[in-house]
Amino acid sequence: MRKIILPLTMCFIASFGMMNAQTNLKSSTLETNQTQQSAVLPAAYYETSTSPIGESPRGVENSSISIDLQNTKIKNFDSYGPAARPDGTEEFGENLIYNSGPYINYTPDLSVLENVTNGMDLFGFGVNYNNSQSLAENFVLYDSFNISKIDVYAYQTGTLPPSITAMYVQIWNGDPSGGGSVVWGDLTTNVLENVEDSGIYRVLEDDLSNTDRRIQKVTANTSGLNLSAGTYWVEYSLEGSGSSGPWAPPISVLGETITGDALQKTSSGWQAVIDAGVNEPQGMPIQIYGTINLQGSCAELNPPYDWLFEEALTITTGGSFTVANDLTLQPNESFSLENITAYMFSEWPISEVDVTYYEDDNGMPGSVIGSENAVTLNHVNAVGSSHVSIHNVYKVDMTVDAFDFIGDVNSSKKYWIGLSAKSSNNTDVYWGITSGNSVGNPAAQNNNGVWGIWNNDYDGLYTWYGDCGPVLGVDDNELTKFSVYPNPANNILNLESAQNIESVTLFNLLGQKLLSRTVNNTSAELNISNLQVGTYILQTTIEGQVNTQKIIKQ
Repeated sequence: MRKIILPLTMCFIASFGMMNAQTNLKSSTLETNQTQQSAVLPAAYYETSTSPIGESPRGVENSSISIDLQNTKIKNFDSYGPAARPDGTEEFGENLIYNSGPYINYTPDLSVLENVTNGMDLFGFGVNYNNSQSLAENFVLYDSFNISKIDVYAYQTGTLPPSITAMYVQIWNGDPSGGGSVVWGDLTTNVLENVEDSGIYRVLEDDLSNTDRRIQKVTANTSGLNLSAGTYWVEYSLEGSGSSGPWAPPISVLGETITGDALQKTSSGWQAVIDAGVNEPQGMPIQIYGTINLQGSCAELNPPYDWLFEEALTITTGGSFTVANDLTLQPNESFSLENITAYMFSEWPISEVDVTYYEDDNGMPGSVIGSENAVTLNHVNAVGSSHVSIHNVYKVDMTVDAFDFIGDVNSSKKYWIGLSAKSSNNTDVYWGITSGNSVGNPAAQNNNGVWGIWNNDYDGLYTWYGDCGPVLGVDDNELTKFSVYPNPANNILNLESAQNIESVTLFNLLGQKLLSRTVNNTSAELNISNLQVGTYILQTTIEGQVNTQKIIKQ
């Protein structure tokens, strides 16, 4: 176990063979039955018209577009990259922690504007600093990070890279068009770190050989930028040596006309970023790099570092096969599992996941020590697809009831975690595995009650995330005879202990004291009926020892 967290990153080109299914699957397009995110759109999207500045096949466009987007569903092409890595994996590159989506959608390496198939009309959107233009894209952090750099993409028609000469960046803590505030940076300080020729051309679908618009990757140095968990917007503006633009190509996925909900600021104010040919919202491709701010969290991780999904094993609920991957605790370490991330493959979105916990039995899953059915699914995002057109790749983020794995004081200890899943249309579900990297033992597969290793070279793609601490000693174990129930609770919390409970104190997540009570008994009841629904911290003093735990008011 390492004190690191990994939000897994995305792959828009998946190649894998599914055991007990089909093989050699590969594609670069997303399926039409992918999950969608019904989010609150930026305020600019609730206007009746927008006037984004962009470059079309006819030249510069700045006409007013009538829009009615209040019920639009924004498809989620974002994902998360590794914030830290186990030792020995430096070859996988830098610490990518967020990727909003691709700008390459065609082989060999082109960014194609689908002007024929879908009637799209804009090569790129204005981001010219000297014309008071900037673009903003939102991103989500699920933990606290030190942000070291941000990559965006731009071109200048008729000018070869590198032509970008300056970059200005500021970070907003909310919608720039609807009440957000700048929390870092400004639009006066040049933070340009590097400009790199991507080798990618922005072209029309019916003019793939055009070389007028060669895209360059533009990197901002954001050292000193520290952000806690939350939703943010990065606003950026560019200067260049060419006479055209700079222009920024939007997120591009073949067959998709809605790719995000970016914003453009012009001299007229904030505008919805809309492709004028289809009147649909667009997102902007950005990558964010940094490192996790460790705050006691632990994770064991085996992500798709090379973004290649090679194989998958069947985990359909009720089927003949079960799959489990191992969890290894270091000496004198115990782990409380709280969240799981896994890559799954299915024709339809994942609708339900069951989790089973096992002891280790000589390198295989052994006795069942716990389970939870229908865990909470936080995000089920389509992040790729297969060559067989019916299959998507889904990144599934789950929250489980905290489950404690107890370690050994003097030696490492292994457990196993198994998943089974259903899709929304009861089609088969598979758990992705890889030979590119592994942690601990290979993925184990149970076929009609018998555990075995399908291939010693393949491990599952997963993250186990939670809190870790030392193994409790004899004195500490007396404290474990203390219980709080039910949790979650509606009105009454019951406290019971083998020893005297001296006092209890309840805090909210901001550290504000809400309740304090002297008990001096081995049991007590707390009335929490007046609390708002949410998570709280219960601090209990028992025989001079302080126990702290989360409780949930429902």
